[in-house]
Amino acid sequence: MSSKSKISQVLAYHFIFCAFYYWLREMLLKRDWETLTKLVSPEEILLSLISFCILFGYAVGPYLVLSRLQNRPWPQVGMGLLLASVLAIALRYLIEEIIAPITIGFRNYPSSISYFDYYLDNLYYWVLHGAIGVIVYLLQRTQQVERQRQSLVVENQKTELAFLRSQINPHFLFNSLNNIYSLFFIKSDHALEAIERLTTMLRYGLYERAEKVPLHQEIDHLLNFIELEKMRYDFEPDIELSLPDPAYQSIMVPPLLLITFVENAFKHGDLRRSVSIQLEVGQKLLYQVVNEIKEKEKDAVGGIGLTNLKKRLALMYGSKQALNIRIEENSHIAQLEIALS
Repeated sequence: MSSKSKISQVLAYHFIFCAFYYWLREMLLKRDWETLTKLVSPEEILLSLISFCILFGYAVGPYLVLSRLQNRPWPQVGMGLLLASVLAIALRYLIEEIIAPITIGFRNYPSSISYFDYYLDNLYYWVLHGAIGVIVYLLQRTQQVERQRQSLVVENQKTELAFLRSQINPHFLFNSLNNIYSLFFIKSDHALEAIERLTTMLRYGLYERAEKVPLHQEIDHLLNFIELEKMRYDFEPDIELSLPDPAYQSIMVPPLLLITFVENAFKHGDLRRSVSIQLEVGQKLLYQVVNEIKEKEKDAVGGIGLTNLKKRLALMYGSKQALNIRIEENSHIAQLEIALS
């Protein structure tokens, strides 16, 4: 929804409120033909229109403050609302007590009223009409959060499908099961461990439905993936892995957060050279995967998995996250930073 459409909602709600609170109330209280005639007279309509425009400033002020400062601390929001009230009431004073007496000989208050008394008297109307702006803001904010929630559900479903397509495919299963068969054939002690890793990994990808999971589950999933992928090669891939202290591994993160970077490293990287995987947790979660690119894939900088990850992170963390994918010389660098509250 555009800014103009949002402001027009405040205008519509404010018009309905004024029509019922001022005009309809006046007719119900007086209940005579003279009152109705006066309300529809050109002079009264003009004055009502001027008052409506002035009081609309009372309504739109808090709305704009809350919209602009929605992620700021409450003291800043409070100062913004106070400043908005001063500006709106000062504008009304300028129109009704300075310009109107000169142009049309009309003033709304006695000329002897002090600035402070004028502000206190108008503060009631600012709160009354400002409540309209606050209500519209809360309604729009609720709708926005619901749209984001629905979008996140869709993106999570896409993530599950992307996981199934990239992991539960004939090549992945064939390679994993073939290597597991080889381990059984030579009666290796690692055969049962490999089956357990594959089962755990598939179960996690298939059945994890939570919006966030403990970081240690993501790390376990990542380690299982690395061990299964390493079985495909007749050499030992050079993996440098740095993980946070277990005390920090209870923080909650989105499921399938870590796998995409490493997936791309195994798919496009030169595994005979170092693949660096670093994960740090403190005030922020810092995650980085660096790998040398295969000669034939030097232009590869992303894919469906990364695009999906960007959308999920934007929906869940907004401006509190930063995802940076780039190529420097022959190295593919994937970096993720998330501010933790």
